[in-house]
Amino acid sequence: MAQSKKGSAASGKGFTRRCASLVKEQRAKIYILRRCATMLLCWYIQGRRERGGRGGGRPPCRR
Repeated sequence: MAQSKKGSAASGKGFTRRCASLVKEQRAKIYILRRCATMLLCWYIQGRRERGGRGGGRPPCRR
């Protein structure tokens, strides 16, 4: 019976590691998507300003 408890504890650690790894990967993907969306939005705003559209007089997007 002690071996089964030991095995379940080891599998619990593996599950935790897998979950942590998946969370880390998803956070990286969301970070990349956020950066891409920001870049596209800045290009869109800058393009409208160059064409004489309503730019709102705001400075260009910068981080």
